[in-house]
Amino acid sequence: MRTLITEKDTVSSKQKNEWAEIYGNMKRETDGLKRDVRMLNKENERLVKQIETSKSNPTPSRGAGTASAADMDLKKRL
Repeated sequence: MRTLITEKDTVSSKQKNEWAEIYGNMKRETDGLKRDVRMLNKENERLVKQIETSKSNPTPSRGAGTASAADMDLKKRL
């Protein structure tokens, strides 16, 4: 009888540990995704401001080279 109780406690403990590990992994993943979303939202705001500024102040000196450099910078960040 005692061994059954001990075995049941062991199984219960293992299951609790497995669930705790799963929860921890999911929480880390969720936190990472939230951080990524915040970063992307900030980047989106920056790009929208950049577009609005370029529309309101069109300068002929700004060429494709500058846009290409900005695209490369964006690709590095993502």
